[in-house]
Amino acid sequence: MDLKNTYFTTLAINNFVPVFEDYPECIDIVLDSFNNLTERKICTIYAFVIMRDHIHLVWEVHSNKDINDIITSFKKYTGRLISNYLRDLNEEYHNLFMSERQDRSFKIWKLTKGNIVIHSKDMLNVKIEYVHNNPTVGDYKTVDDSTKYTYSSALAYSRQSSNFRFLTIIHGIGTWS
Repeated sequence: MDLKNTYFTTLAINNFVPVFEDYPECIDIVLDSFNNLTERKICTIYAFVIMRDHIHLVWEVHSNKDINDIITSFKKYTGRLISNYLRDLNEEYHNLFMSERQDRSFKIWKLTKGNIVIHSKDMLNVKIEYVHNNPTVGDYKTVDDSTKYTYSSALAYSRQSSNFRFLTIIHGIGTWS
C-alpha cells in the first residue's frame, strides 16, 4: 500500500438530490464503475459508502493519471448513465439536474472534488471508521449498526471477507481488528 497515493474522497450529487435513495438502481451504476476501475487496475478501493446523495471512498490510485482526472472520468461516465436512466424513467425528476452551464444540459455530480491525502496508518484508520459510521450518525442516520447498511464496506471489515468484487480489505484496521 502506497499512502502517498491513497485518498479519502467525497463525491456529492448536485443540489444534494437523494438520487441513490429515490432510485437505488443508480447505485448499481456506481458499483459497476468501481468494478471497472479496479479490474483495469486504475485503483484499489479499501473502503466506501454510498449514501442517499453522496459517496465516500478510501482508495489508492495506481495509474500514472492524476486523481482528479480519474474522478472527472468517473463522474462523467456515471453521470451520463444516471442521467440517461432518470430521463427515461422520470423526466420531471431528471429535470432536477438541469444545468445552467453552457457545456451541458444536465449535471448529476457537484463539481467540487473533496480529496484528502492519507498521511499515516492512524489517519487511514480514522477515515475508514468515518466511512463506515456515516450511515449511523446525524442527518444521514439510516441504521444503528453500520454492518447492516448494504452499500458500505463495513460488513466486509467486520467479517474480514469482502462481499464486493472491487473491495480490498486492509486486515488489522478498523473497529473490528
